[in-house]
Amino acid sequence: MGLLFPEDLPERIKAFLAGEKDFPYISKDEIVGLFYIFGKQKRISSGIETAQILQLCGKTVRDFDKAIAQYKTNALSTDSDFTRSKYLRRQLQITVEMKERSTSEKLYKDPIIITDSIIQHISFHNEKYFFQVYGPLKEQEVVRDLHMSLLGRVVMVGFNRESEKSVPFAHPLIPLFTRLRK
Repeated sequence: MGLLFPEDLPERIKAFLAGEKDFPYISKDEIVGLFYIFGKQKRISSGIETAQILQLCGKTVRDFDKAIAQYKTNALSTDSDFTRSKYLRRQLQITVEMKERSTSEKLYKDPIIITDSIIQHISFHNEKYFFQVYGPLKEQEVVRDLHMSLLGRVVMVGFNRESEKSVPFAHPLIPLFTRLRK
């Protein structure tokens, strides 16, 4: 899982936890984007593996939907102190798991925190969102310099827009291609 937009979300989370920002720290009209790459270690080799990945994608979207519904019914979901406490508990969990003291930077980029933050904001702003799955990607679907990263992989992208046609770029994978080239 990775973040496409807003690129500075980890810094916003850091400022939020320091008490320098309050909720909401993502504005209503701001584009939010996530990506998931499946088969990252090796290319997807069979139809069975593809089917399993598609099931996992479906579960991920259902979990996203469920979390948004829970935030909409929880009055505390927009309370800055409640959210800070939740993120600090996650930081403690990361610290215990990694047995390191310098985990604060990892927290701001933690996939669980990033995803929760995006879910919370989509719920708060009552935004529409979509996920789209591509792949396993073939040679003609991937720009040449990203073949090593994406060829034979399944990619799922999600944005806080109504559909693929609602994103401000020619194709939903363009931000991922740009990010991977950096």
